[in-house]
Amino acid sequence: MSEEVVFEVENERRRADVATILRTIADNLENGTPITLQAGEDAVTLEPPVRPRFGVAVERDGPQDGSKELNVGLELGWSEEGSNEELEVE
Repeated sequence: MSEEVVFEVENERRRADVATILRTIADNLENGTPITLQAGEDAVTLEPPVRPRFGVAVERDGPQDGSKELNVGLELGWSEEGSNEELEVE
């Protein structure tokens, strides 16, 4: 199984700016609206299914006897081929 990076951006931002980005993604996810990620001229639009996979990971990087860096990863995943999901109304 190979992995292709379709879009990636990483930089330092203020916490409030990160929260705004996460809130926009969450709002679009909740409303079923496509999610467009854009950095410069690079962009990708995603349409997650009703029930995507969701994962959270916290990693500590760095040498055993040196300074460490904590990373929090949030991951949404789904099959691009679609699925046989049934519509749920709650």
